[in-house]
Parts: sequence; structure tokens; C-alpha cells
Amino acid sequence: MSHQSPEARVSLEQLLQELPLEDGGLVPLGLIVERITNTAYQVIQSLSDTLPSLSSDAKRAKIFTTALELRRLFVKLLVIVRWTKDAKLLHRARNVVALLVEQQWAHEDAFSGLTQVRKILPNARMSDADFVTAIDVLCTGTYQRLPASIKDSTVTPTPLNNEEARSIMANLDRTLRARLAWTESIPMKLRLQRIADGKAYMEMPGLYDMCLTVQGPEKQDRWWLLDFHFADQVDEDEQEPTWTEAYLDRIYEKAEAMFSSETSEDDEPALMRLHHMLEQEALQRQLHIMHRQLQRMSSSNWGRHISFTLKEHVLDITYWNGHSELQGHITLQLESLPLQGPNRVLSEIMSGTNAAAKQNRIHVQWHLEDEVRAHVPRDDQTCALDRLDIEALVLLCIRRHSHALMKRFEAEIGRFEGLGAGNPGLCRLCTHKDNGYGPQYSLHLQLTETVRIMLYISTISGRIGLKLLEAHPNEMTLSLSQSQNAALQQMADRIQANLSCVADTIFAFRMQCLTKNLQLKMAWLGLPCSASISLRSDEFSRMGLQKGHPLLYVPLGILPGYHLLLYFEAKQHLGMALVLIASEMENGKTMQAISSVKWLNKTHLSQFSVQDLTLVNTPADLASDPHDSFTKERIHTEELELAFHYSVATVVYSHLEEQLRLKLVPFVLLDGKSHATTPPTGKSPDPLLPSLCIQACKLLTSYQDLIKPNMSLQLCEWWLPLRRRVVMHFKVDLKECYDLESLQLSDRLNFDPRSGVFTFTCYEATACLTKFQQIWQQIARFCLLLNSLSSWNAPNFFLTLHSLTWQQVEIAYGEKECDHPYFLRVKFNMAEPLEQPRYILECGVLRSAMSNPHQHIVRNLERSLNADTTDTESIWFAMFQVSTNTLTSDSGIYLTNTVSTT
Repeated sequence: MSHQSPEARVSLEQLLQELPLEDGGLVPLGLIVERITNTAYQVIQSLSDTLPSLSSDAKRAKIFTTALELRRLFVKLLVIVRWTKDAKLLHRARNVVALLVEQQWAHEDAFSGLTQVRKILPNARMSDADFVTAIDVLCTGTYQRLPASIKDSTVTPTPLNNEEARSIMANLDRTLRARLAWTESIPMKLRLQRIADGKAYMEMPGLYDMCLTVQGPEKQDRWWLLDFHFADQVDEDEQEPTWTEAYLDRIYEKAEAMFSSETSEDDEPALMRLHHMLEQEALQRQLHIMHRQLQRMSSSNWGRHISFTLKEHVLDITYWNGHSELQGHITLQLESLPLQGPNRVLSEIMSGTNAAAKQNRIHVQWHLEDEVRAHVPRDDQTCALDRLDIEALVLLCIRRHSHALMKRFEAEIGRFEGLGAGNPGLCRLCTHKDNGYGPQYSLHLQLTETVRIMLYISTISGRIGLKLLEAHPNEMTLSLSQSQNAALQQMADRIQANLSCVADTIFAFRMQCLTKNLQLKMAWLGLPCSASISLRSDEFSRMGLQKGHPLLYVPLGILPGYHLLLYFEAKQHLGMALVLIASEMENGKTMQAISSVKWLNKTHLSQFSVQDLTLVNTPADLASDPHDSFTKERIHTEELELAFHYSVATVVYSHLEEQLRLKLVPFVLLDGKSHATTPPTGKSPDPLLPSLCIQACKLLTSYQDLIKPNMSLQLCEWWLPLRRRVVMHFKVDLKECYDLESLQLSDRLNFDPRSGVFTFTCYEATACLTKFQQIWQQIARFCLLLNSLSSWNAPNFFLTLHSLTWQQVEIAYGEKECDHPYFLRVKFNMAEPLEQPRYILECGVLRSAMSNPHQHIVRNLERSLNADTTDTESIWFAMFQVSTNTLTSDSGIYLTNTVSTT
């Protein structure tokens, strides 16, 4: 039968299980993967933040650099993952090495033990004079009794039975109760939980708990620290090795040295010294735990935005790195302060000594700039470490810091003219709860009616951000997929670089929004506009707008040089003015300057609107809401169009007034009455523009006696460009009123025979006076003929007005009052302005059976009429007299055809 050794029967799996696990200095693969993915996430986030503000070339370079960085990270991850496939063999080799190290230490321990035995054996040698032992050895060949040194070190004592053990434990319990109640000084906050099995279980809430026993009932008998644990709920496996078994062994060594050392009566009691030592060690351990938490935060989403330094008893933390004006500092320091007041008295009573009792704690100091600290409430300026969570403490300080910065920004915006000053609804501080790592406080800014932005500070990075708000103002979602506004990003960068310019930056953006809004409305109206004109630097100061900001210049088009200026002024917000911009020479350079200005009342204009092609007045309570803070800034497209046409009409009136002044024609800006002999009083029928009352005799150079002293001039329907026209009403001095309907003499002239009022309409607004002077000659000839017809009163010769048009006047006459068989048709030849007006006469009979008796006088009358330019009325009277003589003459020449001579 074959023989097999016991070692050969042990399997490889059993041998591997006996190997010690050597995992010191190893890093979990999941932690490495998490760190690499977080780094890749930060690279992508940095790309999304900076890409919108870069140029196209810089964008391509940034994308290429980011791609290389991401490729390097993923290659590193691939190498690590592939290396882990062979890590199992490496771990086994490390375990074998650890086993060999353990065997080596075991061999050294055995060697040390044998050496110690060799040293103590000479001391155990029997004395040569010990005859009794010598006789026993000689007789029996062995020892009957052992030396005391060998007995104490080798022979196991007799074990205690249960009764003896219970008795000893009961005595220890009584001893512990007696010493803790009467002879020992116990720290004030140290709690005794229970005494059992000869042990005293004590607890310091929030720091540690321990198990003690005592050597004897006397005060000099020492204490023994049997067990103790820290109160923090941190997994020991996740801590550094120095803070686990080795660290606990060091604590036991300190306690043993403290209890075993000799003390005098002046020294602090043992339990007091143990408490102070354990309290400091527990607090120092908490600092190390929080330092470890900071390391994890730095390796995850906090990254480079937080830095920290652990010194002896001090942990310094700096958040929002990279932003010098924003970053804050937190210092956690171990300090020992003497108790004060009732706590000190109570501690002296409990300890039984007059020594100054001290309390150890972790003091939290939050360092802020004075400008920011001024906006932090007094109760929030101090922070306490309520629980062992450094991230919660940092987030608490960051949120208070963010709230203080938001209050500072709100105060600066509220004091800035043009933003919060006079408009408390523009800036609103909002709180976002349950937002995770997102911003908890933000400022909502209502810049215009349609533009609302949110100013916030990123909780982790400390980066100031600006975001356009959508329909849901409380919704705030920040992600990489969200599109960024390049203009807002640039504004945030400017504010980040200089916090004091937050109000100026937002005000400049508000001006841009107002300008863009006005440009869109102008584009909707089809009107050209310009956001800037190179004016002299002091033009607005000369106009009285030291703090005015031009928004838009709208040229009037048909009136060169004139512009409708829309501007923003801090007190009245959005304003309008009509300006004339002219070129001037200054130091040999051509400069644009405002030569004249007319202020427009936006509030007054907003009370009018065009409805069904008619300008109507809207009541003030319906035109605007007095509780609306944007009433002063709001201008609708219809109001903008009305203001533009009002500006055109104002300039037209200005040109007409200038023409009248050059002609030395007196006028007043009232509702003129043509029949009045003095300047009229009253209001214009146009609610926005007055009418001109002009002295007609000063305007006309001929036939002044035919027209009444005053005539009115009104720009009608100026709010409709295609129907904008100048209407002039004047009354002529007719000797007889005719019962006829109003006549449309031409496309520009109406005549009311009943009242003798003419209405002249001219669509060329600025040339209406010249056009009227040109047409007046024709009107005068027309009126002279009518007056001559009315003045004729010869017997046996009756004249009546048969028909009336702008081109001709037809007169019927005869010998009988009721029978007028003959007619005289006077046609007016439309002559050029510099030519003499001419007439065309036609005479005939109204009945075809009758013959015409006037042929021989037509040529003479026509020649006389066209030759005489001084007194046309006398010519008409002469013509009527010749007609009378012809009809009454016995020998007349009768013709059968109508004669027309030119």
C-alpha cells in the first residue's frame, strides 16, 4: 500500500483560502472610472460654456482640443480596464508575499521567545545549598516542587468557578459605583450609561463611547480602558488605514500610559485627563473624516472649484476657486475654551476641583468680504457644524453667500437710475427649493414687457449666469443641452470680472432690448430706422438730457434731415422727440449736430388711436393701467405709427408757417373762421394739430376785395399717408347766393353757391400756398362774372344763371322775366402761371327754331374782354348793354348758326 503525506492531500483552493488578503494601497476600479467620467464631463461642460462666445476659428480649435483631451481620457480608461484582466494573478502574488512576511515575523517572534527563555533560565537555577531538592533529585530523579519563577511563568492557575466569578464581578460593580459616585471627578457632559459585569459603560454624545474598569476601591488604584469607539457613523473601510486599527491601538497606548503614570494631588483627575484626550482625538478624527470627504468631493462633481488644506488642528476650505471677487473661505479649527457662567460652576461641582474647566470644539469661521457680509443677516454670519457632513456645511455657506450676493445685486440695481429706481417691480429675488445642486436664489429682471432674464450663481462653480426666462418663471433647468445666448454669456463674463458693473451691464442690455423691440416694430411698419448716428458727444447734454440714451432714429423720408428720435431717460423712461439733424463744420471736420428739437408728449399721444380710418380719443383710464410699471416704457406699434405720422404733420405745419413768415402773412394757430373780421378763438377740430387762420388779403396779390379777411388752413387725415392733404377754406364776397347744391368744380376745388365758401384741397402739403396762389386767378374771374351777373338790373332785359362749372359759366337772358331764349356761354381758358388768363365766348339760342342775333358783337366783346385786365366787371356790363341794345334794335342781323370765336 502506497504512503501519501498529509501535505499532498491539501487542495490548491484550501491553500489559497489560507493566504492573507493584501489590499493595502489598492484603488477600486469603480472609483477610477468615476473620476475619469467626471473629468470628461467637466471637459464637455467647459466646452458648452465657452463655445457660444468664440469665433468660428476659435470654435474649431476648441472642439479639436476637446476631442484630443476626451480621446486621451478614454484611452487611459481602456488601458486600465484591460490591465484589470490580469490583476487577479497580481493579487495572488501579493497575498503570497504577505504570507511570507507573516511567516518571517513568526520566525522572528519564536527566535525572540527562545532568547528570552535563555535569559531567564539562569535566574531559575536552584541554589547549591538546597539539600532537600538535591536529595529529591538523587532519590527520585525529578523535582518535587518547581521554582517560583518557573511556576508563575509556566504553570496555569486554577480557573475560577462561576460563583467566584460572579462574586468578583459583583464586587467590581460595587467598587465602580462607589468610586464614580464619591471619589472620582467626572467630566460634566460624560454620561454613565450602565455598570454591568465589572465594567462601566460611558458615553460622550456625538464624540465617543468607552468601557472602563478599575483595579481596586482605593483612589490610588488605577483605571483600565477596556474598549472605546468613536460616535461618528463612518464606515471604517472607507477611511485611511492610519485612522482604523493602527489609530485605535495608539489611542489605547495613550490611555495606558496615562493611567499607569504616577500622579500627584495637584494633577487633573485621571478620568478628566482621559476625557480631554479622547475628546481631542475624536474632534481631530472628525477633521480627518471631513478632509476625506473633501477629497471625494474634489474627485467627483466639485472638481477644481474647491480646494482644501489640512494642518494640525486646522482645516482650511476655499470654494468657488478661480473667481477672486466671489470665492469664500471656511476654516474649521480645534479650540479649547474655558467654560463660562453656569456651565463653569456646574463643572466645578461635578469635578470637585477649582481648576478652570475647558471645552473642546470645532470652531467654524466663515470669511467673507465686508461688502458681501453687510448683506448677510446677523444670525446667518456664523455657521455651526451640526453633523459630520462637510458637503452640507459648504453648501450652507454657499447658499448664504449666494443670497448675500443676490441682495447686493438687488440693492445696486434698485439704486440705479433707469432700472430699479422708480420701478420696484423690475427686480425680484426668488427662492428655488429642492433644486439639488442648482442655484437656490436668483434675481428675476423684467427688462421689458417681453424680455425677462434670470441672474443666478452656480452652486458648485460660483459662475455667474444669465438666462432668458420662458413662460413659466419658476422653472429653472440648467443642462448641457440647453442653448446658450452669446450676448447673455458675455454679460455674465463682464459681471464675473467686475461685480460693481452689474447694474451698468444689465442697463446696457435693457437698452439693447428696447432698441431691438422698436426696430422690429419699425420693420413691421415698413419704416427705415437707425440705431445710432454719429453725433457730437455733448448733443444730448445741450438738449437737456444729461442722462438720456438714444434708442432709435427714424427718418421722416419726405422731409430730409428730420428724424423721430426715440430715447430712454431715467425719470420719464421712454420718450420721443422730433429733431432736425444737420451737418456742421468743426475743426475742419463734418459733424452731425441737432439743430432743432420738438419734444413729443408720449402720454398724450397714447390717448389717441385710429379706428375705422378716424382718429379717436381713448380715455386715460383705458389707455394705460396705472398699476402697470411698464406703462412709461410701453409703446405699441399703432402708437409708434401715429407718432411717426404726427411728426410728419408737425414738420409740414412748420414749413407752412415758415413760408407764411417769409411772405409776411399774419396767422394764428387756431380754428380760423373765414367770415370773421378778427382773428378767431376756439379749438381746432383736430384733437392733436391746430389749424392756421391766415389773413387772406396779405397772402393774395390781386383781387383782395373779393375774399373775406380770414381763411383757414388745416392738415387733414395726416394719420393716413395716402389721404394726407391740406384743406383751405375761404369765403368770397358774392353779391347774391344761389340756391344750388355744392359743386365739385375740379378735383381740388369745391364751391358752395349758397354760402359762397370755397374748399381747396392740395395733396402736396408743403406746396399748398403756391398752388392756391396759382388757382386764385381762375377763382377771381369766376367770382367776378357771378357778381356782374348779380349786379345787372336793366329794365326789359333779364339775366339768369343757367349752369355753372369750373370750365364755363352759362347765362340765359331775354326780354321777358320768365322767358330767356338766348344764352351766353363764357369759357375760362386755363392759362399758365406767367401768362394772362383768357376767355372763350359762345352766344346762341336755347331753342333750335330761333336765330342768333349776336354774331356781329361777339368778336368785339371778346377782344375787349381779353384786352382789359384792370376792370373786368365793366366789360361784363358793357357786354350786357350791347346785348340789350341788340335785342331792342329794329334792324338786327339774325344768324342761324352758333358762332364760336377764339
